Amino acid sequence: MLATARYPEWAAELALDRARFDACMKVGASRRIDTDLKQAEWLGITVVPSFVLGVLRPDGKSVSIVRIYSGVKPLTGYRSGIEESLAKARERSSRGMS
Repeated sequence: MLATARYPEWAAELALDRARFDACMKVGASRRIDTDLKQAEWLGITVVPSFVLGVLRPDGKSVSIVRIYSGVKPLTGYRSGIEESLAKARERSSRGMS
């Protein structure tokens, strides 16, 4: 997990505008970052970039994950996952499920 206390140090290393960075952190950015990190950890995502392919569940509010890709890959490397996601979406649609 990233150490929130180190965010200012990393911001300085990246030469970010300190006033904008501080303002962003005051409106809860670190909380949002921590929430995103917890969700990624729960999904088993440990590499950036990672891509999650999924299908919208019938409730219309959540996603059924088909595949998670970690790291950079050529576009052709994603083809089977995209095709699988589309097939699942078509199957649900043909059964009258959104």
